[in-house]
Amino acid sequence: MADLKFDLKLLETLCNAFGPSGHEHEAQKIVQEYGKKYADEVLQDGLGSVIFRKGEGGPKIMLAGHVDEIGFVITEIKKDGYLSFHQLGGWWDQTLLTQEVVISPYEGGEKIIGVIGAPPPHILSPEDRTKVVTKEKMYIDIGCSSADEVKELGIRVGDPAVPHAIFRTMKRTRKEKKDDDKDAKEETREVTIGVAKAFDDRIGVFIILEALKRISENNISLPNEVYFVSTTQEEVGLRGARTASQKIKPDIGFALDVDISGDSPDAEGLVQKMGKGVSISAGDGSMIPNPRLRKFVIKLAEE
Repeated sequence: MADLKFDLKLLETLCNAFGPSGHEHEAQKIVQEYGKKYADEVLQDGLGSVIFRKGEGGPKIMLAGHVDEIGFVITEIKKDGYLSFHQLGGWWDQTLLTQEVVISPYEGGEKIIGVIGAPPPHILSPEDRTKVVTKEKMYIDIGCSSADEVKELGIRVGDPAVPHAIFRTMKRTRKEKKDDDKDAKEETREVTIGVAKAFDDRIGVFIILEALKRISENNISLPNEVYFVSTTQEEVGLRGARTASQKIKPDIGFALDVDISGDSPDAEGLVQKMGKGVSISAGDGSMIPNPRLRKFVIKLAEE
């Protein structure tokens, strides 16, 4: 990342923005304000996906990244002031305990900080202590002692929440061999590692905005109509991509999203690594890439 010149402040702003599935307006406002000065036309679909068109005539190409992040929705305000919640998107329950969250109140105004809690181990049986606590047994503590106190803060059932995490960077000096060649000389380089919530998939939206910006600033003439799309509600069913596609009717589409990295001990065997370039999907349970298009993309990457 350190070798590339890009707008790190934009990535930070995008990741810090509040925007769980169905509540992406704050993040989309940032996207729209940044991208509109580089686009020939700005559109929206019925689910709030933001679409930037560049070029006119020729086949339509759609580049899509989703702006929504996984989060939570308040399902119950208990009489003692604690909040029950349900997930927006996929969560592993084991990662939730003691996380700080930020809630966007129904009444608007300042967001409220809370902490996800659960029964303390001191009051659990020896058997229960060995079990994973499920989110149904968790609650959000916002420091209130009654339901009325919660409502005074403007919080209602249905209000969204996300993890409370601020973008930061870690700079490291890394020694490695080029292209993992065992006979190559070891090289030293400075790397910048980003730490934040919502990389899934603000990083995809960021890449799309960077591409739009570079095409505009370098006055690149496009033989196609290219649509740069920040989609909504991906984490709850790819919904924004569907509605945006219906509006654009592209001939070719590219989805830019995150992948699992093989850097950690628990992901041994995965070939994709941080800092080693993009990974190109061979398909999953819901999608099979066009073979010819996939070969074309691989060839470009190799060149």
